[in-house]
Amino acid sequence: MSALQARVKTEGEVVVVKFSGRVDVESAPPFRRACETHLCGKKVVFDFEQMSFVGSTGILPFLEAMQDLAKANPQFIKFSGVGIEFRRVLSATSLAGVEVHDSPSLAVHAFAAAAAPVANAAPTEDTSLLSLKYETEDISDVSVDGDDE
Repeated sequence: MSALQARVKTEGEVVVVKFSGRVDVESAPPFRRACETHLCGKKVVFDFEQMSFVGSTGILPFLEAMQDLAKANPQFIKFSGVGIEFRRVLSATSLAGVEVHDSPSLAVHAFAAAAAPVANAAPTEDTSLLSLKYETEDISDVSVDGDDE
């Protein structure tokens, strides 16, 4: 099982973050930094479909980072692909009120429907990979490549 990673793509005004791998304690600090640096003030869909649940010690710091982003971005966060384990955990947090959709495209459409009329923008190809793998003591080198494309 690999460490948490997030593929990022932009669909119109919405940033879609597709998680893969497992949630662990080491992935939370770089995830928090990526949220603060690249996602604050943006409409974001977090897709949990390829993400593995690995107990409460890994999930708590991850959820705290997501709660902070939700607090800074009220009404600008949606979830998709949330499995049963994650639904249970989310329901016990301040994230319980975040809309959950079956797919990222439905979540993106929900943003568009709420802001109607909005022209449908074609999705762009994956332009970056947020690597949240903890590899060294210095985690300041976590970056997003190509998020301006």
